[in-house]
Amino acid sequence: MKRDLLKRLVTWKNKANRLPLILKGARQVGKTWILKEFGKIEYKNVVYVNFENKEYHKLFEQIPNISQIISSLSFLSQQKIQPNDTLIILDEIQNCPAAITSLKYFNEIAPEYHVAAAGSLLGLYDHYGTGFPVGKVEFLNIYPLNFLEFLDSQNEEQIRTALETLDFNVINFFSKRLHELLYMYYSIGGMPAAINEYTTTNDLKLVRDKHFDILNSYEFDMTHHATPTECARIKMVWNSISSQLAKENNKFMFNVLKKGARAKDFEMAISWLIDCGLINKVTNISRPNIPIKAYENIDFFKLYALDVGLLCAQANLPLNIFSSTNDQFKEFKGAFTEQFVLQQLVSTDQYKSMHYWTSKSHIAEVDFVIQDQEYVIPIEVKATINLKAKSLQQYRINYEPKISVRSSLANFEINNGLYNIPLYAIGLLHQIIEKYDPK
Repeated sequence: MKRDLLKRLVTWKNKANRLPLILKGARQVGKTWILKEFGKIEYKNVVYVNFENKEYHKLFEQIPNISQIISSLSFLSQQKIQPNDTLIILDEIQNCPAAITSLKYFNEIAPEYHVAAAGSLLGLYDHYGTGFPVGKVEFLNIYPLNFLEFLDSQNEEQIRTALETLDFNVINFFSKRLHELLYMYYSIGGMPAAINEYTTTNDLKLVRDKHFDILNSYEFDMTHHATPTECARIKMVWNSISSQLAKENNKFMFNVLKKGARAKDFEMAISWLIDCGLINKVTNISRPNIPIKAYENIDFFKLYALDVGLLCAQANLPLNIFSSTNDQFKEFKGAFTEQFVLQQLVSTDQYKSMHYWTSKSHIAEVDFVIQDQEYVIPIEVKATINLKAKSLQQYRINYEPKISVRSSLANFEINNGLYNIPLYAIGLLHQIIEKYDPK
């Protein structure tokens, strides 16, 4: 399996002022695999430490200095740890606060060693302020495979290469196949285990079983990493995501969770899910000005899932639903298309926060608003070839943005600052803006 993050890991390795690395991401998105693969490709030796093994806790808690930790790791792994030839992987580091603290000393005392830690965010944020090496580590994020990586996994490298040229005269020749692959991705999603299952068996029923396994493991974590009261609230929010998105107005509503529910009762539950990487929060803005954060309405937001395939399983959708013309699925198809677009944009790490806009009258709503360099860009999402976008039109009349985006199944086109970007290319939005910058 190819992951684009490998290139960024190589960049980290070659930095003159390299800091210890923490790779962040939800469980089962491939943190351990990619670090081991990176070590296998780029280093002579890999020393792997998993802090689910309590014996390693003692090593970091009781040994007083980095040189002795290095010696002990070398002895335990039966490998000579050379500064430039060995990658030290500290996995599930959130389980060992002493190991987290050690990253500071790796940076200050032994910066020649290449240390990469991996941690799902479960429990990791609890250690801030208690020895966390602020300013002494570098962070990278890993997400489920995006659509371009999915193309690689399905041996569609030729189509991916065509997409990345941004030559849409060529890309249009592949549009039928791209639509097929897009619907396939909607059902499978980007979780590595689900993609591996499909690649191996070509059986969507087994893929769905894999989704349920992952979802069950997340619920197990909720049970074991939260108090009973908080766990109940976390599960209420978690299990409501698909139904909340399916509403015509998919702003998150607390009274959908239970009658009389209040925001303050569920704030911690939502924060817990965000910190664990299991959901994405998209906040409302009143005006699309820079800085966007200054115009947030924090009381109004939407919640999206980690992965579109997992969302399909949560909603218990039929396996072939995305190729169906069933009108009963019309509202849901729009929500899942929004989920897809959000997932592709988040996976680029280009956009640090995601927002949506509503008019003062609440008649018009634009699905996403992002900042890309000096541009504030509205994005309207359409599940089909339908090019009617009344809300986006209203936004353009109100604010006259230099760039507006409509993402649908229609082919690429630019007309008077309106960029029609096919859904399968939305993950290349930043590159498209750079190539077709209106300046």
